[in-house]
Amino acid sequence: MSETASVEVTVLNMVAVTGGTTLAHADVSLLIAGVEIIIRNLKVSRLRGGRLGVELPTTRDPAGRWAPSMTLPEELHRPIASAVLAHYGCGKMVY
Repeated sequence: MSETASVEVTVLNMVAVTGGTTLAHADVSLLIAGVEIIIRNLKVSRLRGGRLGVELPTTRDPAGRWAPSMTLPEELHRPIASAVLAHYGCGKMVY
C-alpha cells in the first residue's frame, strides 16, 4: 500500500556568499504530515555551463572527505531545490 502526504517547503533564510562557486546558503522548512523538519545550510552553487544547483549540507566523513549530511529522495529534493532557486531569483532548476 502506497501512502502519500503533502509537503510544504518554505525558505526561511538565504544569505549571499561572495567569491568561489558558492553563491548563497539557505535554510528550509519542510512540513510533512504536520511535522516540521528544518534543513540548514543548503548551498546554491554555480555549476558548469553557468547553471545553478542546490546542494544538501555536507560534513566530513571518517576519511576526511566532504559528503552530504543526509540523503533525500528525488520527490523531496526536487521541490526543495525549486523553492530555493525561486527564492534566489532563478527559474531554472538543477540539483
